[in-house]
Amino acid sequence: MAAGTHKQDLLGSYKTDKLQRVSELAVPIIAGVIATNIMGMVDALMVGHLGNAPLAAVALGGQWFILLFAPLLGLAGGVQALVARAVGESDAKTTGRVLNLGIVLALVLAATLLVCGYASSFFVMSHISQNPETTAHSIDYLWTRLPSLLFIGVNVVFRAYWVGVSLAKWSMVSIVSLSLANILFNYALIFGHFGAPALGVTGAGLGSTLAVIVGLLVNFGFALKFARSSGFLRQSPDLQTTRHLLNIAYPESIRQLLFCTGVVALYAVIAQLGTAELAAFYVVIVICQLAYLPHLGIGGAATTLVGESVGRQDLVDAKRWGRQTANISLVTLTLVALPVAIYAPEILGLFLSDNKTVLLATLPLQLALLAHVLDGYSKTICCAFIGAGATRIALALTMIPQWLILLPASGIVVYLGWGLNAAMWVFLASMTLSAAFCGYWWARTNLQNVVV
Repeated sequence: MAAGTHKQDLLGSYKTDKLQRVSELAVPIIAGVIATNIMGMVDALMVGHLGNAPLAAVALGGQWFILLFAPLLGLAGGVQALVARAVGESDAKTTGRVLNLGIVLALVLAATLLVCGYASSFFVMSHISQNPETTAHSIDYLWTRLPSLLFIGVNVVFRAYWVGVSLAKWSMVSIVSLSLANILFNYALIFGHFGAPALGVTGAGLGSTLAVIVGLLVNFGFALKFARSSGFLRQSPDLQTTRHLLNIAYPESIRQLLFCTGVVALYAVIAQLGTAELAAFYVVIVICQLAYLPHLGIGGAATTLVGESVGRQDLVDAKRWGRQTANISLVTLTLVALPVAIYAPEILGLFLSDNKTVLLATLPLQLALLAHVLDGYSKTICCAFIGAGATRIALALTMIPQWLILLPASGIVVYLGWGLNAAMWVFLASMTLSAAFCGYWWARTNLQNVVV
């Protein structure tokens, strides 16, 4: 790519048609996150052939891993917001300084989380699962999956940078490379192909770790080619930038951590219904995440576009971007979810070999799809607030419906023995309230009072 073309991509064109502008940012992100979630689907498809207990173990271990990983997502949100704002200010050098700082902070934070993960995983898994076999498998999986925290943290900082400078296609390439490597490594290490040992769930964790290293190498290569001119590995982080990034990132890290803690708690609640229910719930969530993915791209676009508008000091445009991207998310997710809901039994049959478990999961999948459509709308608005640096508001908008409605109500439903269907009705009700609340809050908020 020529230097002039790169500069044009970096600074963006603010006269581009709005839907096209969202698409330019969102489509590469969506393609990338589809590839990322294929990793989870590959794990589920392959491990599912080993039985319900290994599948439930990967479900629990994977969610615990995501919880440990969550603070790194908060750091990435801060990086993206500051990079996008620097682009709006036409300050390319600051984008490189923020990238360098983000990488350093990611390594320090990831090392801390890795130690915490090894110290706590056995205690957590043994208390969440009531099945000793599931607990043993989950520990085997985590033992080889946890080291990837050191590499995945830097990967998400690179992704935040690429999206912030409107070069999300490089993030897409790195994630696709990672996902293809994950399929290859998992196939070899779970079942023992290509001369590798058959490691079962341990191989699933090791395959994912090796794949993340592949993604990191790709990101680093692109950064050497396309980000050196902006200061990659050249610009030293200064105290002011460090304070600004931490001020934006720490509420977002708390939001991600509490959100993922809530998801783990929800898994723990569902686990009380039985191994079959937990396996069914895990597959439902894996399928929903794939249908839910467009919101991640549109939400990433919202963060960048609002951040650019704030950098240009055009808060009216920032407010408009938040509203429009949320509406685009709502329509897009509805169109994606409908065919999945119609063919729910057939799709579930790809993951579950037990017909009774397929029947058990069908209505929960349909309810969860609708809930995720509404949740995507809410999360896109949260991403818009993150773009403005208002991560504390995003924190509140995420935590209130999850911790005050979803988790307590789900616990009551399970305690009363009403089953998985009732728990998913609670999930849908909480997401409906969340969407209404987020839409109202964005409409009434004066960004002048919340921009950080």
